[in-house]
Amino acid sequence: FGTASAGTGTPAAGKLNVTTDGGVGDAGGIFVQSGEALTVGTLNTADATSQNITIAGTAITLAGDGGAYALDSDVVTINPTGAFTLSQALNLGSLSVSGGTTITISNAITTANSTTGASGGISLSGSGAVALNAALATGTSNIAESGGADTATTGSISVTSTGGAITGNASGTLTTGAATVDGTTNNDSATSGTVTLNASGAIELVAADALKVGNATVTNGNAGDTATTGNITVSSADKLSSNGASGQVDVSFGTASAGTGTPAAGKLN
Repeated sequence: FGTASAGTGTPAAGKLNVTTDGGVGDAGGIFVQSGEALTVGTLNTADATSQNITIAGTAITLAGDGGAYALDSDVVTINPTGAFTLSQALNLGSLSVSGGTTITISNAITTANSTTGASGGISLSGSGAVALNAALATGTSNIAESGGADTATTGSISVTSTGGAITGNASGTLTTGAATVDGTTNNDSATSGTVTLNASGAIELVAADALKVGNATVTNGNAGDTATTGNITVSSADKLSSNGASGQVDVSFGTASAGTGTPAAGKLN
């Protein structure tokens, strides 16, 4: 993209807008690399199927307009070498952002619900500060009885800053979806996703229910069935608080229910 220069006027940078209508996976995917700062407007793939999207560049901003990101169950990978900024809500299959510096999340990220398998996860990793100013949530997994050993698993959320702090405002919540499976026959399992935070600096999360793990439920549960709620883990940080002082971070764990099977409650680590 060329440079928009307007003196004392108003410059407006161009955006990358991509729409594809090909098949699943790479067949209808989007693969882009830029050697300069990149603002992405429209990303739109075929509906009701999952495509792969990979975008690499220096500073990358996702700044669509309204329904510009029609990604339903797509697998999206963002590899910046500079800052990553999200300023438009994302509803998608899964999201991985890695390799950059600062990360700023100003709009919600939500992965799709699933009735056929696991829901997707969210992973954010950078070398600078991470600002979580909107909700991150993984979808539910609701699996019907198949006659075999059925498994419901929901996506996990991981946020890492290898060189700075992780902060979250009043909207910055991290929530994994509920996992539900029908345990009428065979040995079935339900497992809700984990939440993991890792920072070289402090972690400061203001929101109510800042860290929340979903329920894990085996309906019609029998001996041999298992229900496991995910853990919340802070693997490294200078400090964990809600306000930089002694304020408490609000954490919440869903219920593990397995009927006459084996429930396992999540842990705070």
